Amino acid sequence: MKIECKLGIMDCRDSSEIEKIISECAAGVDEIWIFGDSEYPALSVIVNGEKAVVHYFSSEQCGSYQSAENDKIAGTTKFLAGGEIWEAPNYTVIPLLSAIECAKQFIETKQRPLCITWNEL
Repeated sequence: MKIECKLGIMDCRDSSEIEKIISECAAGVDEIWIFGDSEYPALSVIVNGEKAVVHYFSSEQCGSYQSAENDKIAGTTKFLAGGEIWEAPNYTVIPLLSAIECAKQFIETKQRPLCITWNEL
């Protein structure tokens, strides 16, 4: 799998490497993309300290999902996405450790991780 983040583009051979990369990027704000030999499927992990929002894309035409924590949580959290500040609704924000688990599952299966709740976009 390939990882693209503020550290550059690198190959990731196993789940322990992705944990290290995401943890390092989470020291600030970053958008981390995980993908294989082609553009899809892909996982986006947007981090800000101990918080994250995860997106899964199965293809360009369909199959887009966003992490969902609790739809009763009001407010927003600021992230950096696409090089710009993005205010994510707090109901999409999950703990960093959950986002790392998503990335590990994605690297192993190349499918939408089952460890969190998703909203279809």
